[in-house]
Amino acid sequence: MQGVQSQKMTYKESVSKALVEILDANPKAILLGVGTGDGAKEVFGTTEAACKKYPERVWDTPVCEGTLTGMCIGLAIAGYYPILTHQRSDFALASFDQLINHAAIWESTYGQPVPFCVRMIVGRGWGNSSQHTKDLTPMLNLVRGLTVYRSIDTESAYSNLLRAHQTKGPVIVTEYRHLFDHEDKKADPLRSDVSWASASRPHEEAYYKQQADPSFKGPY
Repeated sequence: MQGVQSQKMTYKESVSKALVEILDANPKAILLGVGTGDGAKEVFGTTEAACKKYPERVWDTPVCEGTLTGMCIGLAIAGYYPILTHQRSDFALASFDQLINHAAIWESTYGQPVPFCVRMIVGRGWGNSSQHTKDLTPMLNLVRGLTVYRSIDTESAYSNLLRAHQTKGPVIVTEYRHLFDHEDKKADPLRSDVSWASASRPHEEAYYKQQADPSFKGPY
């Protein structure tokens, strides 16, 4: 598998490349999620190539985050490798019962690993506001049994998905929407205002500026 360091690729192209390579390498790999194969935007362009090459393994789904995560657990038990995408990381909160109370402890409880990947995309898209720009990575990092990666640049956007594919348990990969069209821009995962950097409208910037600096006052 050839990396992306020597190639001129945007962040979203790196994600797309990794997803196609996983599908190439693993005939039991499946992409699923709301909008994953909708024939229009395909998750901001990241699943378009995979959808064209493997339409039978790219599943557009209803809005049912908990059920989708339960499906991933079941598919993993059956020997498949599902990659679930949340176009807004906030929506993943609806799946935390399945993710934390089941997937994260499955191997320690039953002795069987459940390898699957959950892509959580933070910020900057249609309909954003305080509801759609949360970075859940620090919270998920505290959950034993989950592996959590932050894709902060083009190279990690590619390599983290491949690393996830080699991991025997559930993996969370956080991606940053404001980087998708850039080749060399980087998010600083240590900044408290990383979600603010993902905001796409003035009132969102105000909201996240307040999160970074409690002394800051609106307006929203």
